[in-house]
Amino acid sequence: MTIDEFFKTYNKKSIDYDGSCGVQCVDLIKLYCDKVYNIKLGTVGNAESYWNRFKNVYELFSNFKQIKNTAKFVPEKGDIMVWNKNHGRYGHVAICTGEGTTTYFYSYDQNWNGHKYVEKIKHEYKNVYGVLRYNKETKPEPKPKEFEAGNKVLVPIKFTGSESACNELVECETVAGARQFWVANEEFKRDYIQGTIAFVEGDSIGVAFHYYNFTNGIKTEFQIKVKKEGCKW
Repeated sequence: MTIDEFFKTYNKKSIDYDGSCGVQCVDLIKLYCDKVYNIKLGTVGNAESYWNRFKNVYELFSNFKQIKNTAKFVPEKGDIMVWNKNHGRYGHVAICTGEGTTTYFYSYDQNWNGHKYVEKIKHEYKNVYGVLRYNKETKPEPKPKEFEAGNKVLVPIKFTGSESACNELVECETVAGARQFWVANEEFKRDYIQGTIAFVEGDSIGVAFHYYNFTNGIKTEFQIKVKKEGCKW
């Protein structure tokens, strides 16, 4: 789950992650670490303990780094902000959105001002220690698949039941109408055939496939033009 997906999923929800002491700000942080980073936080303590016991909790010091608040500091999206005991008796923790300046920032909080649910709050930097920032290399979010030349694509077909040692006879709905043709059996995927996009024209694509010549056994390329709708990756 990405950070944005986490915000969208749990905004306005009440979270009691550990089933202890009801809905608290630390429950939001424990769920966040679990869902976004696959880190299972055990007993850390009160909210201020996320800062003061940082070096004693393996799951924290092995995955995050502490960054103290300064006059020039602005938190990044995903940072865990930690308040000291001057904010209430136990401090507070929240997840920063990345929006803000050196005078204010936004975060998703739970149990702020007694509200027992997750909500987006604008804060000043009063009584904050600083943030815990995830320090492991993260994988980039996958690029959405696109209809671009060179990409692989699956085109829906109907198998006719005829086959040879190297080819399958299939029927495909092309832009020009239904057509039967032989396709190399390694490109045959049950209800689809897998080819390479050769060109894109509006809502249609040209897809390159291959078949084996029965006479000389040479693998030959051919193209068909189909609608994008119905194709998949």
